Amino acid sequence: MSTLKVNSITETDGSAFPFGKILQVVTTKRATGSSFSTSSSSPQEFMTLDITTTGNSNKVLVLSNSFARCRRYPGTEVYARVRLTRTPSGGSETNLVEDRQFGIETYPNIQIIALNTAFSHLYLDTPGNAGTYSYKIKMINDSGGNATVYGYDESTITLLEVQG
Repeated sequence: MSTLKVNSITETDGSAFPFGKILQVVTTKRATGSSFSTSSSSPQEFMTLDITTTGNSNKVLVLSNSFARCRRYPGTEVYARVRLTRTPSGGSETNLVEDRQFGIETYPNIQIIALNTAFSHLYLDTPGNAGTYSYKIKMINDSGGNATVYGYDESTITLLEVQG
């Protein structure tokens, strides 16, 4: 095993290397057996995690991995979306990553078809002020009817406060 200890890392010109310190990390995983399903075309909360930032110039690095599945009966199509949002305490929700759509088409005389997929987000957010922020992964079923969108308990979201 090797150990590297340094007092600082600098650019070749002697200036400070451009990265901040990680001040805190919060994470959650969907509990085992907590699958989620929706046939609603309205955004449905799938995972939520809060963080309280400590400085006005600090950033939040969002890492998420959402496992999803869409299913529909023969002769139809199914499309769904996954969205990342941020809401400050007492404030309005903001879409950070616009919807990413996935889906399948099925044809007559074919059994029920399903598509499993994973959506990952790596997003560096600049909330602008110290305070509590709620980050949410939402799922939207664009198909309605007999279509169903599922989220699975292997899904995770991690928030890191990075010194600005």
